[in-house]
Amino acid sequence: MKFLNKNYSFPVSATGMIVMLTGLILSGSGCHTEKKIIKAISVTSPGSPTAIRPVSHYLSSDFILQKLRENIIPYQTFSAHARLDITTPNGTQSGIATYIRMQKDSAIWISIRPVLGIELVRILITPDSVKVINFFKKTITLRSVDSLQQLLHIPFDFNALQDLIVGNPPVLTDSVDEIEPNDSTDHSISFSCQNQHMLCSYLIDTRNYLLLKNTLSQKDTSMETRRSEESFGEYILTSQHPFSTKRHLVIQTGSETIADIKFSRIEFDKTIDFPFPEVNNFRRE
Repeated sequence: MKFLNKNYSFPVSATGMIVMLTGLILSGSGCHTEKKIIKAISVTSPGSPTAIRPVSHYLSSDFILQKLRENIIPYQTFSAHARLDITTPNGTQSGIATYIRMQKDSAIWISIRPVLGIELVRILITPDSVKVINFFKKTITLRSVDSLQQLLHIPFDFNALQDLIVGNPPVLTDSVDEIEPNDSTDHSISFSCQNQHMLCSYLIDTRNYLLLKNTLSQKDTSMETRRSEESFGEYILTSQHPFSTKRHLVIQTGSETIADIKFSRIEFDKTIDFPFPEVNNFRRE
């Protein structure tokens, strides 16, 4: 039986890389929440009486935004487990158990336990600060929220991170651009939204208006290129909201990191806490 030693490390460019991944991110291959609140989302078949009209019928900015907003998950708290496989230029790490808790607009808490349930890293992100404890290296990292992107090597801020974890659109404005049918299928369209700092391209299924993919990138071309692409699959209904339990994530920050993520034990609006121990004897970085 192998045990971790203090030199153990993930094959990723930064611990923070896993933060984002874990949010999109969680343990076990199946969903163990109560059956009465979770079921697979069915897709209308083309030959059924409620089959969709041609995609061109839906090429309206207002219509797309309306349908997209109807599938946004409203929540105050969120918790889940995940299992993820991560591949970087340094290698592959499989079966990383991750636990995540969120209080909307307040805190994102993540515990990473790669082997035998032993906690390697705990992370707490708030709109003001980022704290990372590495229990094996006995270090604690404290940063302001302004350094979130640099510290975690991710192309988004706190608000975008919590949206990506839950599966809500990270950038949604009052209008959409570049609406196009997808050439590879009759049941999807692509479009984009942008704000002052971010550009997000979306691919949605016109049979249920669920997200199939989003691509998030920075608009500031003077900065190091940071880009993420998240694909969504295996939607279920949990607390009457559609939630994607299977994600594929590609992050480009000079090098490329790929993650496959499987969520389980998903709960919304339950009482949660965010334990973060005092570690005065740890080295500060």
